[in-house]
Amino acid sequence: MAQDDIELGLIKDKPAQWAPETGSSEKHIHRPPWNLKLFVLVVLQLTTTAVVILHFSELETQSPLGLAALICVCLSGLSQGITQAFITRRPNYSQLFKFYVWGVINGVTTKMWTDMLIAKVPVTILRVVIDQLCGNPGFQLMFLSLSAYWDATSISATLHESFWKTLKSSWLIWPIFSMVAFFVLPQNLIVPCNCVVNLTWCVILGLITQ
Repeated sequence: MAQDDIELGLIKDKPAQWAPETGSSEKHIHRPPWNLKLFVLVVLQLTTTAVVILHFSELETQSPLGLAALICVCLSGLSQGITQAFITRRPNYSQLFKFYVWGVINGVTTKMWTDMLIAKVPVTILRVVIDQLCGNPGFQLMFLSLSAYWDATSISATLHESFWKTLKSSWLIWPIFSMVAFFVLPQNLIVPCNCVVNLTWCVILGLITQ
């Protein structure tokens, strides 16, 4: 993945086509047309997410860990649906399925990680510091490694090109959420709220790793 592709969020297998506008020297990107199937996909994803939220309490009593995975699966997939429907306007089902898989991994590991911090670290501000200095880099490492493996590219090259860029971008979002999570939110809402914030973050990750 070229660094320019990462910086500009371009799709490496289908580069943007440039053409001058009539009567103007300016150049514009010719974007693909809107895709109705992708809009239907987003509607289905929103519906599924709404059903899970409506049955939140019931699902939580059955399996808190399973609920964490389910919510993250729904919202991670939704993030990629939004990316494909409104930004790239191209279906990429491999990328979509990758984000569903990432949702399972992220949901389970986030639940276990936050529960461990709450149980083992009594000082709240230390939870935030450990979360951002250890947890955050670890999650970025897991995602980029999964993405490289999934796309059959070099994991070491992907980490070399994208890890610090992704980590620095994540520090614009996750320290704030981490403080809210550990200082304000009840424990059972940390992962669901994390997944909501992760919806935006996964759109960013999707653009970085396209």
